[in-house]
Amino acid sequence: MTRGAHKRFSVPAVVSAVLLLVLSLWTAYLLMVSIAAKKNIRAEFAERRSALLREAAERWDAPSVVSEKIQKLAGRLFAKLEAKHTLLLLYLYIAECVVALLFFLVWYHQIRMEEFSKRIEEEKDRRHEVDELGLAAAGLAHETKNPLGVIRGLAQNIADDVSNDEKTREKARNIMEETDVTTARLGAFLSYAKFRSPTPEPVDACECLERIASLLLDDFANAGVALNTALVQVVIEADRDMLSQVVMNLLTNSLKFTPKKGVVTLSLEPEAAEFARIKVADTGAGIPAAILPEVFKPYVTKRKGGYGIGLAIVKRIADQAGWSIAIESIEGKGTTVVLGRIPVVGRGGNPA
Repeated sequence: MTRGAHKRFSVPAVVSAVLLLVLSLWTAYLLMVSIAAKKNIRAEFAERRSALLREAAERWDAPSVVSEKIQKLAGRLFAKLEAKHTLLLLYLYIAECVVALLFFLVWYHQIRMEEFSKRIEEEKDRRHEVDELGLAAAGLAHETKNPLGVIRGLAQNIADDVSNDEKTREKARNIMEETDVTTARLGAFLSYAKFRSPTPEPVDACECLERIASLLLDDFANAGVALNTALVQVVIEADRDMLSQVVMNLLTNSLKFTPKKGVVTLSLEPEAAEFARIKVADTGAGIPAAILPEVFKPYVTKRKGGYGIGLAIVKRIADQAGWSIAIESIEGKGTTVVLGRIPVVGRGGNPA
């Protein structure tokens, strides 16, 4: 079915047409009732007039008395007719107002639907352009990594060649370092640009998070930062690799911004009846209020030498997985990132 057919036979349009038909039938019914009422009252008048004439003839009433009685009867009946007619006119007026209001609502709804459909199409076009641009940029970044590898290899050969003077070898080592930095940035960009289709499966969340934390214990110990965990035993439905990457990125990001003797806490707790949430809280430098609304955008960072893409990757993965993500931060006191709406499929480490 075409898009135009969908608009033409949408549910609101069909309902409106049915209501209009019902109101039209109701109006026709009121008109028929009005006509029938007039006929009935006229018939009643004729019948009662004949009865009055017969009664007057039997009692030998004067013509003036008979005429007066007939006039009173006519007055009462026509007053009754007028009341019914007024009531029917009121019903018709109400019906017309309802019809006019319904026509207005249908017209207004149609305009809003057209505007909404136009906005959806524009948004689809924009997303398509962004996706194409992202693919092109990702392809360019991928192709750029190959010559960078060649440059690094040549620089390493020069740095390892003892026949070269120390100044030349030092320059070669600098080239290697800058090449590594550029390659890392390209890798981060590729990770951000890549679209992933999640493969959800039952995951023992406590075991998974404990494993991730254990992988980073040495890094935290070397930095003099404590890593604490507070985890409940639940089985969640998630893509294990995507979950691991998100939590790893959040923990390493907190480590970078937490000073020595600081604390980073990884917690897992219930959220509503069927969901869980993961929190990563630190006692680090916090995020300035000026850039806090922008932290999930690429290349937004306050850290010198940072790429500003770690949280952007986390946000993109969360969106692809269907999770919610929020951040709270007070400059000088710390930051908390909450990953929520993670479906729970079991308790105590056992799937339901």
